[in-house]
Amino acid sequence: MVSAPGPVELGRAVLVDAGAASPEGWEGADRICIDDGALAAPAEVVGRLHDAWSDRTPVVIELAVDPGRFRAPVSHGSPLWEVGPDFHDWADRFHFLVWANSYDARGGGEPIWWWARKASRLGAVEGGPADVTLPDGTPAWIDGGPR
Repeated sequence: MVSAPGPVELGRAVLVDAGAASPEGWEGADRICIDDGALAAPAEVVGRLHDAWSDRTPVVIELAVDPGRFRAPVSHGSPLWEVGPDFHDWADRFHFLVWANSYDARGGGEPIWWWARKASRLGAVEGGPADVTLPDGTPAWIDGGPR
């Protein structure tokens, strides 16, 4: 029997509160801090988050700011064809890269895989040999499963 890969083997990130210890399984992972400085000059941190996400490298994302600061839609006022190829919507990039493929361990509890939690609202059961077990008993990975 093949055992199910854990969060780190899937390259998933975990979100923690500022100063919190890394959850079990992420102890050796790089830490990326989202703080006022990262929001003021986002290019480096967004680059690190993007590399970790695209390479499926596990990271600990330390949230030292309210994530609502980069969740709200931002209007830029210019048509896309006028802003040029170097335009970046940093808030949108931050939001995607922080939450895509990430467990939420803020508050110090057991890390929550929000996609499994949302699937459970539709009848799936969290856990088992994959992220969830569907109502017909089929195990299912959310976000494409192990790669």
